Formats: sequence, C-alpha cells, structure tokens
Amino acid sequence: MQDLEKGFCENIFQNAPMGIFRSTLDGRFVRANPAMAAIFKYDSPEELIGHVNKSGIAEVLYEEPARREEILREILQDREWKTFIERMRCRDGRVIPCYLHLRSVPTKNQGVELEGFVEDDTARTVTEKRLHESLVEKELLLKEIHHRIKNSLQVISSLLYLQSRKISDPEIVQHFVESQNRIYSMALAHELLYRNEKLSDVQLPDYVRNLVQRIEQALKPKEKQVNCRVSVVEIPMDIQQVIPCGLLITELVSNALKHGFPGDRSGTVNVSLLHRDDRFCLEVRDDGIGLPQDLDLDKPNSLGMQLVRALTLQLDGTLEQVRGNGTLIKVVFPVLYSKGSVRL
Repeated sequence: MQDLEKGFCENIFQNAPMGIFRSTLDGRFVRANPAMAAIFKYDSPEELIGHVNKSGIAEVLYEEPARREEILREILQDREWKTFIERMRCRDGRVIPCYLHLRSVPTKNQGVELEGFVEDDTARTVTEKRLHESLVEKELLLKEIHHRIKNSLQVISSLLYLQSRKISDPEIVQHFVESQNRIYSMALAHELLYRNEKLSDVQLPDYVRNLVQRIEQALKPKEKQVNCRVSVVEIPMDIQQVIPCGLLITELVSNALKHGFPGDRSGTVNVSLLHRDDRFCLEVRDDGIGLPQDLDLDKPNSLGMQLVRALTLQLDGTLEQVRGNGTLIKVVFPVLYSKGSVRL
C-alpha cells in the first residue's frame, strides 16, 4: 500500500502542470520536476539541481535577488503556506510573472528546507493587460460620446438663442429661454460625466447647484430680491436618473421664479435633494403667493407641469403638492442601483 501511494505521489510530481520543487535555505535545489525546468527554460530538472553557483540557482531566478531574502524571512516565521506574486528570470534572460506558493519544512537532521509550487502567470497577465487596455479604450470612447452630446446640445441651445433675438414678443422669448434651460440641464449632466473618472454616475451637489444658478440667472429679474438656496446630499446618482431629475428641478424652479413672486415681491426658493431609505426625495419650496387653487397636478394644463408629471412617472416616483405659506412640490423616487452605481 505504501509503495502504491509513493508511486502515485511520484507520478503527480513528474506530470504536474505546475513547477514543484524543494530547496535548501541557501537557494540550492534538492528536487525539481519537469514543469519547473520548462517554466524557466531549462532542458531538464537535473540542470536546476546540478547548477553550480555561489548563491544557488534560486538566487539567479529572482529578478531582484534581495527579494528572496525578504520572502525567506517571512516563510521562516511559521510553517504555513504563503503565496507571492513575483517576477522571475528564465535561463534565456526573459522575466516572467509567477505565483509562488511556499512553506518551510523540517529535515531529518533537524534542519529546515523550502518546498513549493510555481505557476507561470504570463497568460493571465497578458489577458489582464489586454482587458485593461480595452477598458481604457472604451472609457475614452464614452468620454468622447458624452463630450459630443454636450457640444451638440450646446449648439441647439445657441441656435434657439439666436432665433429668440429676432422675436420681439416677451412671452415667446420666455418660451425660448425655458427650452434653453431644459437643454442646459441635459448638457450639464454630460459635461460632468465627461469630467468624472466614473462614467455612469454624477455627483449631485455640483450638478444641482450649477443647474439652479443657471435657471436663476436666466429667469430672475435683476430688480427682484428672490434668492435660491440649494441643499443636496453628497452621493452619486445614476445617469439614467440624473437627466429626468435635472429636468424636474428645471421645471419646478422655473415655475417658482415665474409665478411665485409677482410684482416686486421678494422671497426664497429652496431646493433640496435628500437620500432616505433607498429613496431620493426632491423638494422645491418657495414662500411666494402659492399655487393657484384650480391647479391639479394629476391633470396639468401647462407644458411645464405636464413635463413634471411625465418625468415623475419616468422615475417611478410620486408627486405631492402642499399649499399654504407658499408652495411645496415634493417628488419621491427609488434609487436606481446599476452596475455603475455605488450603493451606500
């Protein structure tokens, strides 16, 4: 039975696809299998075992010989298997990445030797490099796509502006400005994605603050003392939700600035976007004159409020209005967790 087990172990040793070896602490091989010789481009295991070198062949195999001493000190701390990823030198001078699985073992004369396995990691490293290069290429392509979309939207906005300059009716001009703000909300999302390292999420504070500032500059008369305040959580939002959420903010803030403060009335518009229990809560509150009594958000009659209703449904959210002491519009919608998003 012992002879059978011994023969079985020897068969594994000789035919294993990974290198198997045993060496002295000074780096001289006691045993090595054919795979070990093949990995390092030696003709036979005997060449490894019979190699004459002052420091031992194990010293020759390391690209940085000093690294072997570091590994040896770690191995001798205990007799547990330890794994290292190292760059090893072949007989022909080529350097290859390898997995080393090592441990220390006692000898019959109360000494200590090393035994271990070696795997050539070249194929995995090459594949990983190709995947990384492919990923970098795709990221650059996505950045270019976001950049071009942003540029195209800016061109459309510029065309609307040029067209509006030929119109004398203030009400019609106002419609052009509102359309430009909607386009800006989309272009800004793509601009921030283009700048981000992560191409699927937008950081909300920068996005909402820039967006509200743009709307305020476009719609608030200079003589009016109406201020916009923004409070936004520091978390990312998936791009699939950013654009409809941005359009919602555009419509609600625009509506507050246009209708909440008639004449010379002053006040404040507060925009908040919070994160609670896997849900986003968008609130736009003003201390203006309040909503018209006949306004029904379930059956809106203006384009802006129709968009608000449609965008809320797109986000799978709920829309709520609160009357009294101004106007509060609240939109609550679930957080979208995609492969590109970070779950908090």
